[in-house]
Amino acid sequence: LWCRSPRGVINIITRRPQEEQFLSTAEVGFNNLAFGEEESVGTDLRYGISGKEGNVDYRLSLSRTTTGDFYDAEGDLIPTDNRTLDNTESLGLLAKLGIDIDEAQRLEFNFTYNSDDRDIEILPVPNSDPNGKTLATRRTIGFSGATDPEIRSLSTYLTYTHDNLFLDSQVDVQAYYRNSFQSGIPSDARNDFFFDAIVLTRAEEEAFGGQLQIDTPLAENANLLWGADFEFQKNGASVTEEADPVAFDQDGIFRTIN
Repeated sequence: LWCRSPRGVINIITRRPQEEQFLSTAEVGFNNLAFGEEESVGTDLRYGISGKEGNVDYRLSLSRTTTGDFYDAEGDLIPTDNRTLDNTESLGLLAKLGIDIDEAQRLEFNFTYNSDDRDIEILPVPNSDPNGKTLATRRTIGFSGATDPEIRSLSTYLTYTHDNLFLDSQVDVQAYYRNSFQSGIPSDARNDFFFDAIVLTRAEEEAFGGQLQIDTPLAENANLLWGADFEFQKNGASVTEEADPVAFDQDGIFRTIN
C-alpha cells in the first residue's frame, strides 16, 4: 500500500507469474480529493492480465476512472468547460495478442478503445463577479436533438515482422484502422462577436491504411531504411449546433434549432 498526492493507490498483485507465464494485477485508487467536498472525489479502477503460453503472448487491460467537481484554491466551484475533465467517466480497453511464428517471424494484433462521457451540471455564470472571476452554478443540462458531450476513440493494428527476409533485411508490415468522435460542452456565447448564441461543436475522423518498412544492411556500419505507406482518411467536418435560448434558460435543455 502506498499513497501519492493527489491520489492514493492500492496495488494488488493477485497472482505472480512463474517464468513469465501469467500475471494478474488490480489497482484501486482515488483522485481529485478536495477536503470537505464529497462531490469532488473520483475513483480509479484498473485490472489487467498478461502472460505467455508457448509461442503465444497476450495482454488485456481494463480501466474505469471517474472524476467529480473541481474547486479552486479558494474553495469555489470551477465551472465545466471544454478544457476541464470534471464530472467525467472514462473507460479504457487494451488488448494485445502476439504469435512468434518462428525465431525470425512474429505476428501481433493490438486493439485499444477509450471513451469519456460527461455529466454536465456545472456551468459558468456570465458576468457574475465584478472582480472578473467566473463563478459557477450547478444545473443539470439535458439534450434534445443534440449530441451528449463525449469523446470516443478506437484503433486496431495488425503487424508482421521478419528479421531476416531479404538480403538480411528486417521487414515490418502493418495494417491499421482508427476512428474517433468528439462532442463538446455547451458554451453560452450570446455576447460573443462570432457566435452570439448558445453552441456546442462536434467532429469525427476515420482512417485506415498500411505501412511497409525495410531495414537493409549495406555495409558494416551502413543501413538503408526504405518502404512505403498508404492511408485513406475521412475527416468529418466540425459541426456547430445552436440551442434554443428559451429552453436552455428556463428548463436547462440544449434543444437544437433546426
